[in-house]
Amino acid sequence: MLASIVLRIRVYGSGGVFSMEIERIPSIVAAFLNVIASRPPTVAKLAPISGITRAEERPESLLVRAHARIDKARMLLGRGIIDEAGEEAWRAVVDAINAGAAALWGVVAKSHKATSYLEGKIAEYLERTQGRDVADALRSAYGSAESLHNNYYDPRFDAKTVEANIKQAERILQIIKDVVRRSHSSRSLDLYLEPAIAPHLLITLYILAGMREISAPSNK
Repeated sequence: MLASIVLRIRVYGSGGVFSMEIERIPSIVAAFLNVIASRPPTVAKLAPISGITRAEERPESLLVRAHARIDKARMLLGRGIIDEAGEEAWRAVVDAINAGAAALWGVVAKSHKATSYLEGKIAEYLERTQGRDVADALRSAYGSAESLHNNYYDPRFDAKTVEANIKQAERILQIIKDVVRRSHSSRSLDLYLEPAIAPHLLITLYILAGMREISAPSNK
């Protein structure tokens, strides 16, 4: 779609009319558009669901606590306290989802419903920026981890089932850790690529890059 755009520029002067056409978007502009497209949605685009509040902890702190909870879950499992081990792993997942949401939008969940909503939004973000496979991995792992929470109130799982689902909770932590790591660069870019100036900057970059292509020596 981007390659089909044609830009025509005419410059009038004493020497006559200079005209040029650019039949494709220069790579620098395509890269710029990719940055804009991959930016996470703002807080304003999140639904006003009860239980979502502004984050007061850094994403990294939430991830540290999530890892500590996973360690505790494994310790409890080793002691045969199966149901509590599963619940502790679920708490780790809540911290992880909050870390991702805090990194992307500056919010956290304070209820189960809000946690599930933010998980869905993070999955949408992953699908848009990293592909369907990564997004589906988060969705699948979240469903397994959520079953640990349900099992806490209605115990049915044996130790091996809980252990398998704890591994899924660990998978969520790894995915979210990458989200947090990637979000730092995109958030810093946001300081310079504000929506109000982005369209003007795009046009300027387009013209300058096109002129560089026209003036560059041909290899033909």
